[in-house]
Amino acid sequence: MRIRRFAPAALVLLLWSCKPSDPNQASPPAGDAAAPAGRDEKVAPPADAAPAAAPAESVSTPPAPASQRLDPLVPQGKTGDPAARPGLKSTPSGLQYAVLQQGEGATPEPGRRARIHITGWIRVRDALGPQIVDSRESKIPKEFALTPTDLVAGLLEAILDMRAGERRWVIVPSKLGYGLSGYGRTVPPNQDLVFDVELVDFR
Repeated sequence: MRIRRFAPAALVLLLWSCKPSDPNQASPPAGDAAAPAGRDEKVAPPADAAPAAAPAESVSTPPAPASQRLDPLVPQGKTGDPAARPGLKSTPSGLQYAVLQQGEGATPEPGRRARIHITGWIRVRDALGPQIVDSRESKIPKEFALTPTDLVAGLLEAILDMRAGERRWVIVPSKLGYGLSGYGRTVPPNQDLVFDVELVDFR
């Protein structure tokens, strides 16, 4: 009697355990899904998708040729020749200069007396620093003997190469200026100097 009473229940459990899995069974939540190990699936872009734009290249201006590079200290379009763009020239001693206005006639000889208009500054890197002399403010040229006792070596070299009426922008390195000693409180030691000098005349 007991066996016949529980036989239907046992049969139901047996049939339920043998039930095939439902192919439409819901997949696990997206957060628990993981791609099979070793499989790298890539999604191809749609056929009509526009190609990705290449990164924009920065446009750079090529450097100017060495012959066109100008020292930032050299004035452009100075009095006497507004269209001039003078470049620096160097002498074997290390002096640098640019001709701002052409002169005429012969060059002076050492020992002569010359009248010059001169404005001078201490060079601070690539800029003009404190002004140390200016004859143009008074409009009266200064007179010097063209000797090492009256002029520093750099100015003397420049003026002896100039003609009357010529004007130059002159960059004097410290060794051709006041050097290690400087000049009182006006020029500290080891300072390069910059001059705007014009040879008015000489005798």
